[in-house]
Amino acid sequence: MAKKKTQSTGIAAIAEQLNVSKATVSLVMNGRAKKAGVADATAERVIKLAKELNYHPNRWARQLCRQRSNVVCVLFSDLRNDWAQDIMEGAGPVLSGSDYLPLIGTHNYEYEFEKKEIEQAISRKDDGILCQPVPGHKELYLDILKNQVPFVFVGDSLEQFPEANSVVWNCKPAARKAVEYLIDKGRRRIGFVGNKVMTASHISRYQTYTEVLGRAGLAKNEDYLFIADGLVCPKFNIEKIEAMFSNKKNAPDAFFALNDSLAYPLISALSNIGIKVPDDVAVIGMCDLPLSGDHGAGLTTIREPLQEIGRRSAEIILQLIENPQSGPYHELIDGGELVVRRTV
Repeated sequence: MAKKKTQSTGIAAIAEQLNVSKATVSLVMNGRAKKAGVADATAERVIKLAKELNYHPNRWARQLCRQRSNVVCVLFSDLRNDWAQDIMEGAGPVLSGSDYLPLIGTHNYEYEFEKKEIEQAISRKDDGILCQPVPGHKELYLDILKNQVPFVFVGDSLEQFPEANSVVWNCKPAARKAVEYLIDKGRRRIGFVGNKVMTASHISRYQTYTEVLGRAGLAKNEDYLFIADGLVCPKFNIEKIEAMFSNKKNAPDAFFALNDSLAYPLISALSNIGIKVPDDVAVIGMCDLPLSGDHGAGLTTIREPLQEIGRRSAEIILQLIENPQSGPYHELIDGGELVVRRTV
């Protein structure tokens, strides 16, 4: 009959019953047995008895002892369209495999919301912070630095904060591939779709768009630049779109959207005024979010290696936690498969 857990049940009791050291029990219960060379048979015995005794390690006591929280704060701008989910599919296993708990927060690009999330992470003594950088929020990231909390920018960087660690998609080749694909398909009046908050990655995509047009001998038309209103739920000025397509001879015949999340509302706005995609105008995005698939928008796009970005970001934050003097890390993740669907 299994013994009930009592106040005295703990590492010492398990060690005594199995005739092993308390250090061995501790290593097994904290998931570090293999790393420390504890025999599999011994680890199995420890786990079996711990279950029988209904023993669970005291996480808070362990944190006090090690002076670590074993928590990594992960801050996303928002959780729409599964971008964050794909990042966490890469980051989650790396963090949990090293006994770290990812604690996810969002701020919807709001300065005060992100400030509160960062202040709480610092006061909780989280071991590290992974975050999407937002232009204009540099002071918040400097505060992380001042408090000596390791942090990594995920998926983008800030030009005005080059000393920050970052893991970013090498998006220039991908953007080049997107615009060249439109040109190869016979499109000549190619517009650009962006938003009001232009990160380093966004700027790089816009610069690549203009470079490719220039090399192809195509003029960049300022009237073909669309800037969405709103960041969390981007919208487009219907009147501007109607005016742009009132003369189909001079209207754009393609749009390069800097990400899929901007392509969706653009396609919807075009459809609302009777503009057919891709018959009247083609649309290509960047990222390949789940909603872009054939059962969703059917968006032709370039696939961003989100899981690899998440995995590498988690590996770097763990390196910084173990060795705060390492870095800075500025990693570019290659990848950019063209995914052809229905919008070009």
